[in-house]
Amino acid sequence: MIRLYRLAPIEFHSGAYGPQGIKLHETGRLDISDVDSVQDLPPGHSLNLRLATPLSMEDFRLCLSREHTGFRFQKSPAKAAELVTLHSGGKSSLAITLYESVQKHD
Repeated sequence: MIRLYRLAPIEFHSGAYGPQGIKLHETGRLDISDVDSVQDLPPGHSLNLRLATPLSMEDFRLCLSREHTGFRFQKSPAKAAELVTLHSGGKSSLAITLYESVQKHD
C-alpha cells in the first residue's frame, strides 16, 4: 500500500496558470518501484477498490479506486501529458508539462 508521506508536493509559482486560467494546487509526484506492486486487495478493503494491471501489460498491480479504469507506465513526460489531456479538465496534463519544464531549467 502506498503511503501518502511518500507523495512529494510540487510547488508551482503563483503564476502557474493554464490557458483557461486554471490554478494548479495540491499537485504531487510519487516515485514507485517493484515493492509497491500488490498481489491482493488489503484485508477489509472497501468495495470502492479494485486491482488493476497496467494497460502496458507489465507485471505490476495497483489498488485503484473504482472510478479509475486503468493506468499505464509512460517514460516520456510529453506522451504522459498527452495521454491524460482529458483527465480532470486538463489539469493533470498541464501539471506534467509545467513540472517537466521546471525540471529542464533546474
